[in-house]
Amino acid sequence: MNHFLRLTFALTICSSTVLLGCNESTLRTLPNNPPLAVAAIDNGAEDASVRRLGYTVLGEVAGLDGSHSSDPDNDLEPLLYHWSFEIVPEGSTITDESLVFPDEDPETERLESALANFTPDLLGTYRLNLTVVDTKEAESLVAVV
Repeated sequence: MNHFLRLTFALTICSSTVLLGCNESTLRTLPNNPPLAVAAIDNGAEDASVRRLGYTVLGEVAGLDGSHSSDPDNDLEPLLYHWSFEIVPEGSTITDESLVFPDEDPETERLESALANFTPDLLGTYRLNLTVVDTKEAESLVAVV
């Protein structure tokens, strides 16, 4: 969803010494493009005996990584990350509140909620959605992992 913001300003340009004439101009702002959500499974250090891409061992921590998400309009502004479960195995007690986010670290403040993890409580499929929101409240499409 694109949000368009149109601001109109009257800009008057005059000479500082002699009034030669004044021109008026209209400034327009560009539309705010939504950010791009990129969700991945963070398997940590490679250990083929324990973890494979997309899989984790029951009772082991499953890491999620949305840090490659971006805002095409401004990569310097922070993004807000919203993780949520779409599917959990029948009988699982896992909810969105089961997600754990790393402690706030001044060096990774921008990625505060881009990284998350949870511990699966049952065998089966866990599907999570990630949406990101920029500082102008444009929301990404859902990325699924």
